[in-house]
Amino acid sequence: NVYSPKTQKFIFYDHQETNPNSLSNSTVKEITEDSKGNIWIGTDGGGLSKFDRKSGKFINFKSIPGNPGTISNNSVRAIYEDNNGILWIGTKEGLNRFIPETQVFKRFLHSGEDPQSISNNFIYSSIHQDKNGFLWIGTYGGGLNRMDTKNETFTYFVHDPDNPESIADDVVFSI
Repeated sequence: NVYSPKTQKFIFYDHQETNPNSLSNSTVKEITEDSKGNIWIGTDGGGLSKFDRKSGKFINFKSIPGNPGTISNNSVRAIYEDNNGILWIGTKEGLNRFIPETQVFKRFLHSGEDPQSISNNFIYSSIHQDKNGFLWIGTYGGGLNRMDTKNETFTYFVHDPDNPESIADDVVFSI
């Protein structure tokens, strides 16, 4: 729903199976506005939608199996714009970097063979950039990750029951 203070009414948007310019899925999990005024909507199963305020239409970005240039999963749980205008999208299957000008996604997925990959693929509503440019990513079951975006490496902060100074839990919903 979009509320208009001027008219004091709501405009309702939902997914319409026969309209490719409708919202990609009616179950919305995340909404954010970027620095250019674009509205980005993360859905549960429909991927990522960008709302065009002028036309009232949606542009949809979905995962395409076998195409690593698309979003990694259609269940989007977090959207964050960094200081450089890059969008970071957290899904149930990894972190994605999206540069709006190129319209290409880059996936960051957990790999047991790479200790500097993200700790867990399930990102849950929590991405934030600190003043030093590091991205902080909360996961569902993999603790807190700090990403060095220049080197594209991750440092983990996970719960250690033997260390009272470790993070309290490996499920991080908010930063």
